Amino acid sequence: MNDDTPDQSYRVTADELRQFIERFERLEAEKKDVADQQKEVMAEAKGRGYDT
Repeated sequence: MNDDTPDQSYRVTADELRQFIERFERLEAEKKDVADQQKEVMAEAKGRGYDT
């Protein structure tokens, strides 16, 4: 039987799309973490008397 049946192609496409979405969501979470760390650094600098 041929492995390139429509059902197989659909599953591969759906899996690939799911992977893209998961990667994007992980990057969004990492971006938020970096933004939070930047805020902490600026708050620390402000606490030490620097004009931020």
